[in-house]
Amino acid sequence: MRVVAQHVSTGLLGTFLLVTSGRTRRIESLVSQRTAELADASARLIAKQAILTHAERIARLGSWETQPATGKTYWSAELFHILGVPPDQAAGVDRLLAAIHPDDRETLRAALNTVGNGGAATSVDVRLPERDGSSPIVHVSIEATRGADGVETLRGTLQDISERRAAEAHIHYLAHYDTLTGLPNRSLWASRASQALAFARRHQLKLAVLFLDLDNFKTINDTLGHPVGDRLLSSAAGRLSACLRDEDVLARIGGDEFVILLPKLNRSDDAAVVARKLLESLTQPFDIDGQELTVSTSIGIAVYPGNGSDIDVLLKHADTAMYGAKNEGRNDFRFFTPDMNSRVFARLKLENALRRAIERNELILEYQPQWEMPEQRLIGVEALVRWEHPERGRVTPLEFIPVAEESGLIHAIGDHVLRTACLQQAAWHAAGLRPVTIAVNISALQFRRQGFLERVRRIIDETGADPKGLDLELTESALMQPGPEIEAQLASLREMGFGLALDDFGTGYSSLAYLKRIPLTHLKIDRSFVQDLPGDAEDAAIATATLSIARDLGLAVIAEGVETPAQRDFLLTRQCRVMQGYLLSPPLPATAITQLLRDDQVGGPAARPP
Repeated sequence: MRVVAQHVSTGLLGTFLLVTSGRTRRIESLVSQRTAELADASARLIAKQAILTHAERIARLGSWETQPATGKTYWSAELFHILGVPPDQAAGVDRLLAAIHPDDRETLRAALNTVGNGGAATSVDVRLPERDGSSPIVHVSIEATRGADGVETLRGTLQDISERRAAEAHIHYLAHYDTLTGLPNRSLWASRASQALAFARRHQLKLAVLFLDLDNFKTINDTLGHPVGDRLLSSAAGRLSACLRDEDVLARIGGDEFVILLPKLNRSDDAAVVARKLLESLTQPFDIDGQELTVSTSIGIAVYPGNGSDIDVLLKHADTAMYGAKNEGRNDFRFFTPDMNSRVFARLKLENALRRAIERNELILEYQPQWEMPEQRLIGVEALVRWEHPERGRVTPLEFIPVAEESGLIHAIGDHVLRTACLQQAAWHAAGLRPVTIAVNISALQFRRQGFLERVRRIIDETGADPKGLDLELTESALMQPGPEIEAQLASLREMGFGLALDDFGTGYSSLAYLKRIPLTHLKIDRSFVQDLPGDAEDAAIATATLSIARDLGLAVIAEGVETPAQRDFLLTRQCRVMQGYLLSPPLPATAITQLLRDDQVGGPAARPP
């Protein structure tokens, strides 16, 4: 029995040990599995934390939380970075407040107290202490939560919004200011003007709107280039600003146009006083990159309440008055009067009619003969554009050319004149007539416009004209301050065969130095120096000097505006051999020039001037 019992006991023990061993292995396996799961979860948590930290760094967003009751505090790494606090320093509300600009600490403290005392979640924008010359701006959000244990936690975020604020400020600046001059633009000016007008209504005061346009700025801009024009505009804006009170509002509303608001006026004459100061300030020469430039302005004035009761009407009337000043000689000011509207309407009507005239081929050419004297031989003609209006009859160039230049229609007119002259040359050649030179006027705007050479080449190719029989007459303003590009363009025209004449020599910005650099073939003595010959000593001296300079430079000379035998004889004694003017012949239609050339071939009298 004892042996049997021993065997039974040993068996039970083995079984127990076997069972126990199996459980242990299972427990160890479960522990190992759980440990691996926890390690994997920890790794994922660390990875997520790293992603969160990276995201916070990209967004420049730090996070924080604190339990006021327990003093437990957490700051993210980015929060330390934004605030410029070393990570080893203790974090907390006091440390957060200490990192804020002294002038903004109470703003953040009040927000923290409000939320901590049961208030709704909120946010504030505060500054940090100055760094590198500026104070960063941070957006702080705050909210409160209460856990299951009843412990309150304040938490939130802090984001550096300096770049966003700078971008918003830049966008606001672009929306309200002129980037070239730093002046308010039309939108901001109109807003301030509306406020001033409301004040004037309440207090029964006057205010004035001044509209300014720089005279001949387009010519300066086109001839000297946009960089010079931009610097001139900026300098002009500075001078205008210096003439005004702090409460006055000056704005640039486009191109060379400025508007000024003069609020709180007692009398309309106060606006005239300011206008005179503005005119005087701009008459002094400007030094732009070593170049002395002179510019004037035309000013229109409209006064509340007499000239309108809202800003748009006042601005419109000031603009109208400005055109009145410009049409009456420029460099002056005019107050708006009701009759000005009719004149502006007439100008707009003329511009629209001119636009239609170009489309309907109402512009024609006449040709004024140029005679070689004393042989009295027809050697050339000057092409002159004329407008035959279907209702008004002939419109003079003095009336429509300024409108064409201001409206930009001068480019289409210039191309039309050159093309028509080329076609006429080809027609005379096809008729077997003796060749004569045709002179074509090229405006400064036309010559300076991009692509001028290409348009000239295209017209020559399309018409089959010979450039050797064409002279391009350029004004001094077109050649003012010639640079490499202008000189290259002139050289290209000469290479094509064109003659180049300097028109109205002595009336503009002549520099004897540049006469040597540009490939001219002719000088034209302006009619203003011919009309008082031979009695005016100064005109006689200028004409004589021009002829001498031309001879020394190897240039031909043509005298314009010869209307009396005395003028003709004086020029002949000074060896000026080519002339044009009403004494010799008025401008003639192409058919009359054709007859002159036919008569000349058979020695007829029609080819001889009186």
